[in-house]
Amino acid sequence: MEKAGCTLSVVFLNTFERRKSLHEKYTNVRISIIQPDTSVGNISSVYHTDSYICMLHYKNMQIITASKNTSVISLARGEELFASLLEWAANENVQGATFTGIGAADHLEIAYYNLSAKSFERQTIQQEVEIVSLTGNIGYLKKDRALHIHGVFSRRDLSTFGGHLFSARISGACELHITTLPHRLDRAYDETTGLNLLTCATM
Repeated sequence: MEKAGCTLSVVFLNTFERRKSLHEKYTNVRISIIQPDTSVGNISSVYHTDSYICMLHYKNMQIITASKNTSVISLARGEELFASLLEWAANENVQGATFTGIGAADHLEIAYYNLSAKSFERQTIQQEVEIVSLTGNIGYLKKDRALHIHGVFSRRDLSTFGGHLFSARISGACELHITTLPHRLDRAYDETTGLNLLTCATM
């Protein structure tokens, strides 16, 4: 059932309507439904109920586990962090979330924000680095989802650097722990700083 170039995530569904709604929701991934207590690779159901297992086949990204407000996601070698995270947020209809992460990368676009000049001083890093820490959030800038991510990275000699992240290509792995929020996060341009800052939520 596994398809080359795809990885799997598992959710347990116990009604036809829930399975049907999932098919309608995930229009850009292939979904297979199998009976419980069936092994798929190294994944096996241990539930003795009438539930079904639904496998979501993404190109690379793996949903390790998910609950009402939290998800753990693993990105594969070669994935672009921003593109994969935005794809997941669109599939899950995430309006606001915070996340942390660790892993490794081999291509970064990172920046220091010069407040006096109101501009980012960007650098491209093309070398293997450890992702010591990622911290960020998912929200909206006008009508589009937007990511705000800062990162700390280490080189082979264990020296570290960090800043505002614009892109990151995963090399070894990337593990993200995401907490979804009950309200939408919105950003708006701030004249004083020249940044797109979070605004107060409208309840």
